[in-house]
Amino acid sequence: MGTDKRKDFRTGKDNILRFIERVCVPRSWVLRKMLLDEGHKSRLSIHLGMTKMYKDLKATFLWTGMKTDVVDCVTSCLVCQKAKIEHQRPGGTLEPLDIP
Repeated sequence: MGTDKRKDFRTGKDNILRFIERVCVPRSWVLRKMLLDEGHKSRLSIHLGMTKMYKDLKATFLWTGMKTDVVDCVTSCLVCQKAKIEHQRPGGTLEPLDIP
């Protein structure tokens, strides 16, 4: 911090490291998992998709590999997997292939 390369990083009055206005999250999987769960399963967000959840978290937080963590969180959610099934078209009836 304090160099030209790191000029956008600052520590606030609350001793939290920020990049521009985004909170830098340390490499604690427990903390990251808690943020992902809160962003994905809270009553205000109610199982957002990958893109929307990433954009919402990106506006407030910053950590390396955030996009991968969001994708893993949403793809492992059973509720989201069940909801996707409802939106897919049925395959239709099976028809045998002609024998040449």
